[in-house]
Order: sequence, then C-alpha cells, then structure tokens
Amino acid sequence: MKKKYKKWLLLSGILCLLLLLGSFFYIKSSSYVASSDAQRAAKKAIREDNVLVFEGKKENPAIIFYQGALVENKSYSI
Repeated sequence: MKKKYKKWLLLSGILCLLLLLGSFFYIKSSSYVASSDAQRAAKKAIREDNVLVFEGKKENPAIIFYQGALVENKSYSI
C-alpha cells in the first residue's frame, strides 16, 4: 500500500510541475504586441531608462501610463 501511495504522490508532483512550467511558458509567449500604428508613434518618442517619453504641448496636462502585465510599452503610443 505504501508503494502505491508514493507512486501516486510522485506522479501528482510531476504533473503539477509540468502544468506550472507549461503555464509559465504560455504566459511568457502570449504577451500583447503593439499595432503597427503604435510602433510608428513609438519611434517618435524619447527612450529614457526603458520609458517612452513623448513631447507634448506645455499648456496640456501630462499623462503617465504604466504598462500592464503582458503588454509592451509601445502599445500605449497612440
């Protein structure tokens, strides 16, 4: 009975590990990519410490966007 329990526990552990690894790689490969319009607009920005800075009119208020999970910072360029 003990051998059967150990075998079941080992198989369950391996299955959980495979599910975690598969989930990790799926999430890493499914990030949102910026549209072509956003990529063109991002080329006009100034890059400072992995941040895109766009020059605007001095009389308009500044807006700061923090990029979300799995979204490239260029996606907010439009």
